[in-house]
Amino acid sequence: MRETPFELQNKKQLLRTFYEAVNNGIIVIEPSGKMIFANTIACSLLGLAEVEIEDRFFITCLLM
Repeated sequence: MRETPFELQNKKQLLRTFYEAVNNGIIVIEPSGKMIFANTIACSLLGLAEVEIEDRFFITCLLM
């Protein structure tokens, strides 16, 4: 059974709340290496804003 867009949005918000509550940097990376999410701590460690994280490849952050 497929989830409705509302259910998916609720799950996404729940995960975001969890990721922000953790005291560690968390980055979600697609198999291609593209980052799709980073919590506030991870953004701070990388020196990037959250909007700069989306669609950026993780390897480029390591080479900065």
